[in-house]
Amino acid sequence: MKIQLATHKMGGTTLIWWEGKTQIDVKQKGKFISSWSKFLKALTKQFYPLGYMQQAVIDWQHLRQGKG
Repeated sequence: MKIQLATHKMGGTTLIWWEGKTQIDVKQKGKFISSWSKFLKALTKQFYPLGYMQQAVIDWQHLRQGKG
């Protein structure tokens, strides 16, 4: 139920990613993600690193050596 509700609320890039992922999973594994924890893990793996890497680059650009 949770996955159905979450995917119903998706839009844009997220929806395109999810539809592609389910098609690939069905072709390769014969099934798609059916547990909430696996859904969250896949979603985090796909979208979290981008924001994390962008923030890491910003932090690196503002990194300054302190005195001492």
